Amino acid sequence: MSARPSPGWDRWIGALLLFYPRRFRQRFGEDLADHYRTPPDRHRLRAALHAGSDLARAGLGARLDDHRARWIARASSGGLDGLVVDLRHTLRGLCRRPLFSLTVIATLALAGGLNAAVFGFLDNTLLRPLPVHDESLIVSIGSRWNGFEHSAVSVREYLDYVERSRTLSAIAAFTGASFNVSADDGVPERLLGARVTASFFDVLGVHPALGRVFTTVEDRPGRSRVVVLSHALWIRRFGGDPRVLGRTIRFDSGTHEILGVMPSDFPFPAAETELWIPLSINPAATPPRGAHNRLVIARMAGDFSVERVREEMSTIARQLQQEHPSMYPVGSGWGLSVRPLREHLVGDFRLALQTLMVAVGFVLLIACANVTNLMVARASDREAELTTRSALGASAFRLARQALLEGLVLGLAGGAVGLVLGTGLVHALGSFLPERLPIPDWLLTDGRVAGFALTMTAMAGMVAALTTSARAITRHPAARCVAAAPPPMRVRSASARF
Repeated sequence: MSARPSPGWDRWIGALLLFYPRRFRQRFGEDLADHYRTPPDRHRLRAALHAGSDLARAGLGARLDDHRARWIARASSGGLDGLVVDLRHTLRGLCRRPLFSLTVIATLALAGGLNAAVFGFLDNTLLRPLPVHDESLIVSIGSRWNGFEHSAVSVREYLDYVERSRTLSAIAAFTGASFNVSADDGVPERLLGARVTASFFDVLGVHPALGRVFTTVEDRPGRSRVVVLSHALWIRRFGGDPRVLGRTIRFDSGTHEILGVMPSDFPFPAAETELWIPLSINPAATPPRGAHNRLVIARMAGDFSVERVREEMSTIARQLQQEHPSMYPVGSGWGLSVRPLREHLVGDFRLALQTLMVAVGFVLLIACANVTNLMVARASDREAELTTRSALGASAFRLARQALLEGLVLGLAGGAVGLVLGTGLVHALGSFLPERLPIPDWLLTDGRVAGFALTMTAMAGMVAALTTSARAITRHPAARCVAAAPPPMRVRSASARF
């Protein structure tokens, strides 16, 4: 039989038991103390450390579990259940007044649709990174004339850039084109595509999702019967079949073998591009130097900057003017323009999109003001309801939460409808923008645009609802009396239902 522990040991065990909740100590404290009783004259330090480790660790866990259980019980008995009741009450109230609900939703949908459409363009053109590898190293090279800041170049000029440039690691030429094609099913279709040099994909640093791209050998005249498909065309015409490689597509000029499929987020050089075929430049039989019908992009080599490339291109331009004075008269203002790729794609539309975003933001503010006026007009019909709920014990916070839920539901509904309207606006506005700008597709499936639109309309609805409820609560005499003097009897069940 073990000896009775010393008073110091009892105090040590009692201090360790303080880690446990009070109710646990009252029920199991003596049992735990008996379990850790140890003869005071043998292995006292080891027993003390063992008891401290076990009791402290288990006691903290039990205390955290106790706090978690209390919080869940408190939330279930009050906040969460009340929130569900308020949400049901909000939905019933909106269904009882369908004309008011539809008017508010339509107002927020129009403003939200405009914001979603413009933000979709802004996000796709300015905010998101381009689907290329290290876009900061990619530039666009164009001709500068009197009245033209960045226009196309000729094939002979492109060959001069390839031969003379030392700051560019890869240079590619391309041009947009349309083709009449038919696959194995024989159904003809008019498709938008591009003729590009083999270095086009190297400049952009993009690899195909399936198969490969064509090489410089396949880019030669007479060897260019190959094609690379876009992801959308692969899904639409071939059902996403991975065995599409090696099959042929019939063009007006003959059949082309399918080599690969590009990723789904690669819309270059235009958003509607669905296939790419070799440009097939013949250096021995190029068009005249004055035929400016090709666009040029390039990737900078090493640590060269855009300014350094511009200096080199200016030097090359002076050399060409000296060698071909009749093609580049001094008074023509001819020179070479070098722009970063994003600047080339967006061009002068950056300021226009930013200004338009600010303008549609004011439209949303106007919509919020209109919704506030509608809710103020409706609040006069709810005076009896506010009086009854206040008399039954509903606090000002409870009434404000009910109003916030109503604004949130209306805002989210208006935002969802606005995303559908915004998709139509996107395609309508897209016809006025350059083809090279990426156009967002179905806005409901775009997480960033959908989140932005729903957040804006939800905030507009809640601000309008909270402003209206604050006016109604502070103006209503019954609510002021209840707020000033608490009711003599608090009926919890009635308050929960209301």
